Amino acid sequence: MRVPIEKIFDVGPGDLIVQRCMGSIAGRRGGTLFNSIEYAVVRFAPKLLLVMGESDSAVISSALSQVAGSDVPSVAMRGVLDRVMVSAMRAKQQVDKDPALTAAGRLMKIHHLSVELNALYTIEQLMTSPVIRRAVGHFGLEVHAAVLNEKSGEVEMVGKHPQQDELLNEERYAS
Repeated sequence: MRVPIEKIFDVGPGDLIVQRCMGSIAGRRGGTLFNSIEYAVVRFAPKLLLVMGESDSAVISSALSQVAGSDVPSVAMRGVLDRVMVSAMRAKQQVDKDPALTAAGRLMKIHHLSVELNALYTIEQLMTSPVIRRAVGHFGLEVHAAVLNEKSGEVEMVGKHPQQDELLNEERYAS
């Protein structure tokens, strides 16, 4: 949140349309965050929509604490955490299957995977939008996930959602 995105991508002010939010979530369909992304896609016809998570995300850390059984957070924080809990739980289940990791290595891997999965989950949510799906399917918009390493300033590209074609064609999204 504290890194100027223009510096990361070596572009000038105004060259990028940036929407920042806690937890790198798109919000709920019909909400201000979601509608803002749809508007930017229609208005500016970008070739790339990048969902970028932060390597040291405090929201992901809080979600992982919840998965581990910490105290229930405030109502406002729960609203954000509810959107990332699925990713945190999936990451923990996936990493817990690898017995070769040390405890510290396991925690680091769970956190990193949670950030990646959250970015991909956000793409899933964005693909519920007819505006986004039309831009992807007919106008060449690419939707990718990435993780910003806040210590180095480097961006690790995760790529397209592995089930993008299915998301484009899913009946429940065809409204």
